[in-house]
Amino acid sequence: MTRRAAAWRDRRGTVALEFAIVGSALLLVILGIIEFALQSAVGALVESAGREASRFGITGALVPQRIGGSPPESREEAIRRIVLERGAGFLKADRLTIRLEAFDSMAAAAEPGSGTRGAGEAGQVVIYELNYKQPLLVDAFIPILKIGELLHHTTVIVKNEPSPTL
Repeated sequence: MTRRAAAWRDRRGTVALEFAIVGSALLLVILGIIEFALQSAVGALVESAGREASRFGITGALVPQRIGGSPPESREEAIRRIVLERGAGFLKADRLTIRLEAFDSMAAAAEPGSGTRGAGEAGQVVIYELNYKQPLLVDAFIPILKIGELLHHTTVIVKNEPSPTL
């Protein structure tokens, strides 16, 4: 048997080579699963925070009962603090944008640009629009990809209660 034939029959190191090929693919799949789970959790938090903020907003209260610290300067600031509190530490203020637009009726809400900024008055229809930019976890592990961030968006439309505090 020649040296070349003996080298082809030698199986030493094949397990390590197979693991290198399969292991890297497996690592990418696991990283993808973690990324999907993280982005799904952030998306659920944004939706939940939007719902919670709109529930506070329709009451017309100036300060939420459960927010600690100094009282917010406005209803809009209170709504922002509720969203960040509901984010359970995952949502960062610098990545969050909240747009509140108030309309006199549902029909007026269908017309672009006919509303006023803010949480609205008693009986008005208010659109809560939350946008959150979550950086991808993959970018931290594979910086050469530079994929960027994922935008989580939720919109909640409510009608404010006819309360005397608004």
